[in-house]
Amino acid sequence: MTSLKNPLATKWTATSVLTLAALTSCATTPYDATATVAPYFASRDAVVPIASTSITSLASHATTPAFARGHFATKSTLREVAPDKQPRGMAFVRTAVGMEEVQVLSGTDFKNDTDAGMLEIAFEGTGKVMGGGLRFGARATDDDFLESSAAVDTQGEGAHFFGHLTIRPGGRRFRMPIRIGPEILANAFLLDASPFGSIAELDFVSVGGAVEIEPEFDIFRSERSALSIYGRAHVGAGVAQISSDTTDYDTDSTNIGAELGVRWQLKKFLLSGGYMLKRTEYAESDPENFATIQETIWQFEGFFLTLGVRW
Repeated sequence: MTSLKNPLATKWTATSVLTLAALTSCATTPYDATATVAPYFASRDAVVPIASTSITSLASHATTPAFARGHFATKSTLREVAPDKQPRGMAFVRTAVGMEEVQVLSGTDFKNDTDAGMLEIAFEGTGKVMGGGLRFGARATDDDFLESSAAVDTQGEGAHFFGHLTIRPGGRRFRMPIRIGPEILANAFLLDASPFGSIAELDFVSVGGAVEIEPEFDIFRSERSALSIYGRAHVGAGVAQISSDTTDYDTDSTNIGAELGVRWQLKKFLLSGGYMLKRTEYAESDPENFATIQETIWQFEGFFLTLGVRW
């Protein structure tokens, strides 16, 4: 009776009875997930998949080798070498101005030179390693090629043809085409004594083969433009015939060439310039009718300008 008179005891007793009734009701009443706890489960359903995914991802990261992870693949992609953008073909027209010199190695060692010009066209195309091309050029001098006190115009003329197989070793910034093929060279003296009614000509023609290398280094190269420096070395040899108006003389010839220049490329347009040298030496000929042609050297050197396309 004393406990019932205590208000605090009465309060806790009522609370206990209500709690026991609620528990009894939960045990006997079916669980209504929709009406009572749906908000909590909706919230839990949103969290659990995220947690599950995160745990799975961490487990996968722990068991996946480092080189196969996404961020390593990204770095590998950034380091991937870009496709080869090196030029594979070229076609051009070239002009040159300089001096033509002729030297006859006889007892008097005759030598003379004068102004001359040259025009040349060329085409070359290669695959990744091999290709081919051709080159043709012609030269002419002023009409005072040979000094003479007589009223005679003397002019020098020349031409060359080189058809070649091209092998193209090299990397991204450096390449060195190697060209091998047949070569034809021609040089001629033309003496025009028109006031006296006569024209005389002495022709030097050789047929043989040549080898040429052309190392080239890119100072810079992009998809839009490029600047490079290059050099060229040419060596050839062949059999030759020297022909006058009345007699043909057999001999042989050797020739060398050198070139140093700069190439600038904008898109496919090509502009280049530099210095060049061409030299052909004809040995003393076999005797014909008790006469020979002395050893003779033709040489052209000067500066050139080239316009063309490159791809």
